[in-house]
Amino acid sequence: MKCPSCGGELRFEPSNGMLQCSYCASSFDPGDPAFAALVQSAEEQPAFGQEAAGQVPQMQPQSQVQDQPQAQVPVQDQSQMQAQSQAVSNSDQTKPQEEESEPRQELDMVLYTCPNCGGTLYSVEESINAFCSFCGSQVMLQSRFAKMKAPAAVIPFQIDKEKCKSLFSEKVKKAFFAPKELKDPGCLDNFRGIYMPYYIYNIRCQGPFQFSGKRVYMTGDYEITETYNCVSTIDAHYFGLSYDGSAAFDDSISEVIAPYDTKKMYKFNPAYLTGFYADMADIPSSVYVNDAGGFARESIYNVIDKMVPEFSAITPLPGTKESIPLYMREKDIDTAFFPVWFLSYKNKNRVAYAVVNGQTGKVSCDLPVDKFKFLLFAFLLAIPIYLVMMIIPTFMPQTMLGIIQVLGIIGAIMTLIMVNKAVDSDQKKEDKGFQYKYGVPGNVSKKKKTTDKKNTIMKVVIGVFIAFVVIQICPFVFDIFGDIARLLGFNIFAGSVQTVAIFVLIINAISKAKPLKNKTVMIAGGILLCVASLIGTVLTAAGAANDMFYYTAAALIGTGVVLNFIGILDIFEVLLTRPLPQLNREGGEMW
Repeated sequence: MKCPSCGGELRFEPSNGMLQCSYCASSFDPGDPAFAALVQSAEEQPAFGQEAAGQVPQMQPQSQVQDQPQAQVPVQDQSQMQAQSQAVSNSDQTKPQEEESEPRQELDMVLYTCPNCGGTLYSVEESINAFCSFCGSQVMLQSRFAKMKAPAAVIPFQIDKEKCKSLFSEKVKKAFFAPKELKDPGCLDNFRGIYMPYYIYNIRCQGPFQFSGKRVYMTGDYEITETYNCVSTIDAHYFGLSYDGSAAFDDSISEVIAPYDTKKMYKFNPAYLTGFYADMADIPSSVYVNDAGGFARESIYNVIDKMVPEFSAITPLPGTKESIPLYMREKDIDTAFFPVWFLSYKNKNRVAYAVVNGQTGKVSCDLPVDKFKFLLFAFLLAIPIYLVMMIIPTFMPQTMLGIIQVLGIIGAIMTLIMVNKAVDSDQKKEDKGFQYKYGVPGNVSKKKKTTDKKNTIMKVVIGVFIAFVVIQICPFVFDIFGDIARLLGFNIFAGSVQTVAIFVLIINAISKAKPLKNKTVMIAGGILLCVASLIGTVLTAAGAANDMFYYTAAALIGTGVVLNFIGILDIFEVLLTRPLPQLNREGGEMW
């Protein structure tokens, strides 16, 4: 986009909301109605002030943005927008259809595609940095000319790149174990401004409304509780409920950097794209219709709760929340571009994302752990603990062995829990957009069954751990344990229980880790813990009352515990990073 004054290139400047000319330093308001005509005239003139055959209309540069947003809608807390509900009513339940709006304009853009992951970005410029924002690969992106349907609205960038880097640096410097690369100014230069696609939902709730109200008061020494079933009629409107429309943009990220102030949405103008990039929606708007409806229904009760202070609590009557009529036509769903500063950090076969809300400055970032820093910290912390244990005169080798056995079971439990979380994280089971586009059919129906199974496993794991601790501390609480302990020797019995428990937990973790690509590295520590625990129990049985055997068994199991915790650190690394994406981008229905 050329400057109307001199023909130089214009860039949108987030700090003041103006289009800035890098050559003559003129600034222009992109929302000025005369600006488009001036730019069109400037495109026909020679660049950088050379004389043209005709005269170019002059425009007085401005220094401030006129705050005239095109859409006035209330801000909604997007962190609450994940409530589940029945589908919102379709257009046959709404008022008669109004005339369709004029067709959305098509923009001439340059489409950049990553040859490694298939991620795509649009730009108004014909040059782009040689790296992919989705997979972090330092490759030359493939480009071609393409058309993109313009969204209805846009929230322009208000946080510039320097401010974005400052906000991220403040976040990272508090993370002691973060890799040094994320604190390198050269790495922060890779922040890229991207307009992410969002769907905007406008909903009307109109019809019968029922709720239960509770009133509690004191009469003398008695507390009186009165419950009322109330019936009323509701007529509420919700504007600007927003959900991201890109399967590549994880819902967990978009929720953290939310909310956007949709009061400051403007009617879309291509001038806002200068100097930035844009992604296109690749999932249909229907994916989040139920979420928007669920949020609207839930909000009604929160509002009524504040409007009726006489009641201490407002709750929906059984089955009535889902029956609140919701009306939303196709024209009540629109599209918008929201500003995001995006940074990808590639580490081996994983990638970490840092995202900054381009309007509010809210930061969300994956912070991998520097293993060397963490192990050094753990070693320095272990030294004083070891010295304290050594100076306690009554600290027997049997006690040391018991403590290490407890640590072994704790490590095995943590391995199983972390593996379950890592699998869920890699498969993005909570990301509706991703599941719609890339998920396995039937995942949603199996979700409740899987959750119930995990709860059962966790109950068994916790039960095993409590039983082991009880046996370790009070071996003669139960006669049967006392008899077995006296027959085999308490430490032999406790070691056998510990070994069986660890084997069950680690084998379960290995079976759960099948979907993970680097499961062998992560579970290696667990296997070594199993072997160390088994050898330690055999040594304890062979040595009977010989302290040297106890020390040796404690050292072996302790080594297994340390290696297992290193494996847990690898699993934790999976939770803090993401698998390299493999994207197959297709446009959503609203685009």
